[in-house]
Amino acid sequence: MLVGVRAFRADLRLAFQSAPLFAIPPEIESQVSSLRARIPRGESLLYIGNRTPPDTWFSRLWQRAFYPTRVVIFELEKSPVKLDLPSPARNAGLEELKKLYNIRYAICAGNPPTDPGLRSHSELAAIPGYPYQIWFGELSP
Repeated sequence: MLVGVRAFRADLRLAFQSAPLFAIPPEIESQVSSLRARIPRGESLLYIGNRTPPDTWFSRLWQRAFYPTRVVIFELEKSPVKLDLPSPARNAGLEELKKLYNIRYAICAGNPPTDPGLRSHSELAAIPGYPYQIWFGELSP
């Protein structure tokens, strides 16, 4: 019993002292660093993904990695049909968010990523544990 209590204490210390330092995978951290150079200071960023795992998890990782930059998360319902081409994500909710937060840049994730009206996009490097493509681009006005 004493051995278990000691091990539990050691694990708690390790978890609470190091977890905040390693919560964001280095692959996301490096991409966030390069994207920060492309996004003007003070701009909000739109993240478009699905409401299902792994998107729900990874969208929050992106949001945390970009902190204090505002990341507005727009979740789409996952389609049961795999599409061959990106479908436009044009609906009132998305357009309202873009206007409300003056959003000019977006990260789109999915299979394939949904295009919310990007002028152009670049595909980001794969992230371990996330099986789909990730795009970054500037939104059309």
